[in-house]
Amino acid sequence: MNDAPIPGGPGDMDEEALKRFLKETFGDALPEGALDGLDLSALAQQANLPQDPAQLRAAAAQMQHMFASQGDDPVNWQMAEDIARRTAAGQTGIPGSKAPIGTPGDPSPTDSSVAELRQAAQVARLWLDPVIAIDVPATELGVYSRGTWLHRTLPRWKPIVEPVAKYMSGAIGEAIAAQLGQMGEMGAGMEMPGGDPAAMMERMGGTMFGVQFGQAIGSLAREASGTTDLGLPLGRDAEPAMVAANVDDLISGHSLDPGAARIFLAAREIAHTALFTAAPWLGKALFSAIEDYSRGITLDLDALDEMVRDLDLSDPEAMQARRPEDMFVFTRRASQERALEELATTLALIEAWVDHVTTKALEGKLPDLEAMREVLRRRRASGGPAEQMLSQTVGIELRPRRVREALSWWESVLATEGESGREAKWEHPDLLPTAEVLSGRPQAPQPATSGEEAEGLAEVSLPDDFDAELEKLLAGDGQEQAPREDEQGGLRRPTARTVTRANMAGMARVPPMAATPMAAMGADRSGRAASDLSPAFAELDLARSAVSAPGLVGEYRELLKLNPRALYRDGGPRHLTASAIVVDAPGDHVALVWHRKGRFWVQPGGHLEEGETNLELAARREVSEEIGLDGLETVGPGPAVLHRHGLDAAFGTCSEHWDVQYLFRAPAPAAELPLTVSAESAEVRWVPWPQQGDGPARSTSALPEGTVEDLAATLEALAPYLARWSDGSPTGSS
Repeated sequence: MNDAPIPGGPGDMDEEALKRFLKETFGDALPEGALDGLDLSALAQQANLPQDPAQLRAAAAQMQHMFASQGDDPVNWQMAEDIARRTAAGQTGIPGSKAPIGTPGDPSPTDSSVAELRQAAQVARLWLDPVIAIDVPATELGVYSRGTWLHRTLPRWKPIVEPVAKYMSGAIGEAIAAQLGQMGEMGAGMEMPGGDPAAMMERMGGTMFGVQFGQAIGSLAREASGTTDLGLPLGRDAEPAMVAANVDDLISGHSLDPGAARIFLAAREIAHTALFTAAPWLGKALFSAIEDYSRGITLDLDALDEMVRDLDLSDPEAMQARRPEDMFVFTRRASQERALEELATTLALIEAWVDHVTTKALEGKLPDLEAMREVLRRRRASGGPAEQMLSQTVGIELRPRRVREALSWWESVLATEGESGREAKWEHPDLLPTAEVLSGRPQAPQPATSGEEAEGLAEVSLPDDFDAELEKLLAGDGQEQAPREDEQGGLRRPTARTVTRANMAGMARVPPMAATPMAAMGADRSGRAASDLSPAFAELDLARSAVSAPGLVGEYRELLKLNPRALYRDGGPRHLTASAIVVDAPGDHVALVWHRKGRFWVQPGGHLEEGETNLELAARREVSEEIGLDGLETVGPGPAVLHRHGLDAAFGTCSEHWDVQYLFRAPAPAAELPLTVSAESAEVRWVPWPQQGDGPARSTSALPEGTVEDLAATLEALAPYLARWSDGSPTGSS
């Protein structure tokens, strides 16, 4: 027997084989002489590269395939989909777990299974229709194989996963580069795929993430009985669908009555589909919440560094063998915890509604209904192996919380408001209960009015001829020339008003009257008493100096006269809102927020709360809540812009907002006033709005991608308005 070292084996690293490996991997991107002077043996040991020349050639081919298939995407989607398909078919085991259970492979649905499931769906439709006040989808039930489920749902997953994938691929790549140690020297002498070593490492991170994600989604395809199991509309719009093999596995795994279980599962799938069809904003809101969460994902980088120390970078199978919980340890910020709480609450309300209506429909008709409900309750509470893997890979738990509390809430709504009232709760997200309501946690108490403020309000007196004075106020007589009191008790011109949280309470509202000739003093069409709207009418009259068309003032006033409730969210599809363009003290920056439902950058603002009738105070409250700024000056005599715009399905029954926009100036430059992210805003930022030349014009070129379409035009119109009412002073008059 020959005991001599094998060339290329341990103790005799073949330098030429290593050079060929690197040249074959990086191709023309590796210039001649780039490897001269490098300790390739040390590099290979750090990267855990194979020492056999044949294995090195195979590894080079695999690496080239991985990089070529990834393109410029943050995730190697081609590899992810290949692995997902193999996993769904049972050809690849789930790392760290037992071999796939259930029906082997990915059998196509048989004619008999298709007929049984569609017959069950027909029965479920007949029983659901009398107990829900929304349309039951008439689309024929889709009966899928596991591969078909994967094909139909992957387009929904990609936009959800890409934000976290981009971050994670970069983090993984940095950890790998740090462990290689020699990458700094290599980068000085050559280019690599992607342009530099960091880009190559990031692509490798994208490949690793793609491997893990492919396994998670492929495993989920072996467990999901339909397209809505996770409470998300993952399938085609308005089309319920079920996975025949997985339904059979669920029935046999829990010894359920086959006929009853098919009707039960079909009823749940159809109820989910009916809900997402009737409330089109709901699915978009769920996906937006997940994307908002993913935008701020972070990893425990120390744990990641530890993981890659002994990783074999040349072997995709070794990457695949890594368990997600070993690779990805997530950390959460407070804002992400809030987003996750909101998402889990919405999922709980969906799950509870579906359970509620299907129980009403099936009770007394199916044997062992409670047993089947309990099977799914436990499954949703803990999540199956695939759902757990998805959570560990993407970093978000798609599991509802407080389902039992949500179920009790739906029961109470049905008892007090009936089926139509129950379904009406899905018309807008603000009609649904919050996590605090479901959990029974008390709301934070509102601060009581101080003795000094109460005394000041008590001293407010009404003129003798109140109606005459009110008509003058509404007609706008003398408003623009009226003197105003400053903070020191003196008089100042009406170019700017400084209002802080402390003195907002001092801006007393006109007390409601028992009877007036105004329609706004009466009741709306529903008979509900309306608030005294004189402050709102007064503010609208001040908008005659706004940059928008003066004729809009009359149209806004007419809307409120005809429908006083149009001041609030529940006032019909067209109603008023209040917002503010907030600039810093020099006027060189404007504050924007990322709108969760609309998915665009826009100024802070929103609906008036019940009882609010002062549009300016409502705009100030929204600014305080959404970006954390108080103590702002109002530039100009009143509203700066009246702006009407249509809304898409994400806004529920709201079809048109009649926005009243103010121009507020902050007391300091943007650099000295950090904006605050809150539950009201996923992201906030100061955006440059620099002056162009010597005139009043300002540039809107710095507005971020995704800014609401007409904001640039609004800012262009406001630039001369800001200059005029600032009277030449960069900080305005006070």
